[in-house]
Amino acid sequence: VYNLGISANTSADVKERFFAEAKARKPDIVMFAIGINDALWFTAEQRHEISLEEYRENLYALLEMAKTFTTHVIFVGLTNVDESKTSPVSWRSNVFYKNNDIAKYNAVLRQFCQGQEVTFVELFGCLNNDDLPDGLHPNSIGHQKLFNQISKQLETLDIVTE
Repeated sequence: VYNLGISANTSADVKERFFAEAKARKPDIVMFAIGINDALWFTAEQRHEISLEEYRENLYALLEMAKTFTTHVIFVGLTNVDESKTSPVSWRSNVFYKNNDIAKYNAVLRQFCQGQEVTFVELFGCLNNDDLPDGLHPNSIGHQKLFNQISKQLETLDIVTE
């Protein structure tokens, strides 16, 4: 298992580096968990980090690249945030993560996966505010909840077993 996540990366960032990283590892399974940073809202510019249209295009590109390595491609859904701590985030006063926006990106991801017949693991609503100490990133309890949800889905696919 290789976790190739980089803090603050968007789907565009992952698209730029995916092929080289996957080629070096020759994966049997590819699991993407992207989209929350795409939904980031900049109040001054009145825009998201990545538009919904570009997000959808990036999903198609990532799936096509992943298919060159494996037939086992999984997309993990987006998680909710604690808006009392992400509106704005503590580290930038003009940047917001809002559940309503994240839900829109999650819906695009879910629809994309359904249309492409790719596994989608729903996570939105899985976490409580207590699981998100900074409002965005899960603590150990939150990670355990995510692990439980994702592994349950993988077990139904006969990709991994207990």
